[in-house]
Amino acid sequence: MFISEDWLVNFAGFKKFIKLIDGSTPCRGLFRSVRGNLLVAVVGVNVYKIDSLYNANIVGSIETADGEVFMDENLNGQICIVDGISSYIYTYDLGASVVKQTGGPLAAVLVPNYVTFHNTFFLFGNANITGNGARWYAYVYDTPTTIVAQTDFALSTKPDTAVAVKRLPGQANNVLVFGTTVTEIWTNVGGLQNYRRNSSVNIDYGCLSVSTIASSDQYTAWLAVNEDNKPCIMVYSGEGVARISTDGIDYLLSTITNPAKSTALFYRQDGHLFYQLTFFDMEDNLTLAYDFNTQRFFNLSDYNNDFHPARAIVYFNNKLLFASLKNSCIYECGTDITVYNENLTPKVADFDPELVHMIPRVRITESIRRPDSSRFVANTFTFTMAQGDDPLVTGISLAQPPINYCPRVDVAISKDSGITWSSNVTRTLNPIGKRQNIINYNNMGVCNDLTIKLSFLGLGSFVVTDGFVEVY
Repeated sequence: MFISEDWLVNFAGFKKFIKLIDGSTPCRGLFRSVRGNLLVAVVGVNVYKIDSLYNANIVGSIETADGEVFMDENLNGQICIVDGISSYIYTYDLGASVVKQTGGPLAAVLVPNYVTFHNTFFLFGNANITGNGARWYAYVYDTPTTIVAQTDFALSTKPDTAVAVKRLPGQANNVLVFGTTVTEIWTNVGGLQNYRRNSSVNIDYGCLSVSTIASSDQYTAWLAVNEDNKPCIMVYSGEGVARISTDGIDYLLSTITNPAKSTALFYRQDGHLFYQLTFFDMEDNLTLAYDFNTQRFFNLSDYNNDFHPARAIVYFNNKLLFASLKNSCIYECGTDITVYNENLTPKVADFDPELVHMIPRVRITESIRRPDSSRFVANTFTFTMAQGDDPLVTGISLAQPPINYCPRVDVAISKDSGITWSSNVTRTLNPIGKRQNIINYNNMGVCNDLTIKLSFLGLGSFVVTDGFVEVY
């Protein structure tokens, strides 16, 4: 849940929409071609074209089988795919045609690590860790299935490797060139030189994982680090660069054991802009979402309280779709979806209610303390929430209704800042049409530190406002 106008409301749920293959092979990337009106997805070594009717067909293959891929398109019907080792061109007007690129400095000096399109160029970051790794490259159209190097450049603020290049949203001619300890701003100036470094400004943080670089219409964010500081989350906008991670989030990021297994994306939900950062190694198992509207962090998860499965997100045919980190499926998401639904088909006969999961919705409040830490009695906890609008309580369902389904709120309290918790006390929510909306909990006892944990359990939506604790 996130906060909107002082109310707790639902993050987007999701439902399975397209299955590319069976099994748990993750989707490595998802890209929307605006000019081609299609989607491109990569699963294992296979490249899929998904048309506007959501028909998926294999159009070619790449040489690697795992790891995130990055994609962008130019004005000539070419989509460039980069897997951290090689680059490929898929020309959608030619049907099944995915061609590995071997010309120019590719493989010899440039190890394609990231790609972005900007002002007629495909700009490549470089995974080369030798002395040539400071160089990054601009490629242009050559033939319908190939691109060719036109110019190359180099990071020079620090001795570093140019791991990624990203165009800046809202700044037509500017790009960010990411090193591992520094980031430079370059401007497309035309002529033979093409790009020129801003010699008066740089960002003294590089990128720890190029998969965490993501952009919206206003911001570019990434997991940042330099030679003197532990990881943090940095954001660049038209007003400059800023660190958005708090002290507590920075500490959490410093405990990450495998930052290479990470991904990030931007999306807008009900007017709120979120940067979602996921560490999917099971030793880390963490998803954070930063709300730019309220400047707050939230945790996201799947139904098992593991990391959230979204890798790349696109808006296509009036649907918000994401590729999954946990299987080869593409999911539809939105706040009108209030569950995690793993059913692929909408047919009632094939619907399995066991594949419809409640979204874990938990709110842990700040601790309540007196300024002098003296003891007090917590008498009543009261809050207001919407009730009486969940039709499943009455047995109305797209398939077989859940047995004895009744949404509820569980509350547990802690008197030692969340180290130990009481057992849950449950309040069942009203059936359809009964809209009394105040919930009370009484007699929470004597304490000098009180933290409240609320769990909202149900298949519908939840809308909750601030609560009050009466103390004496």
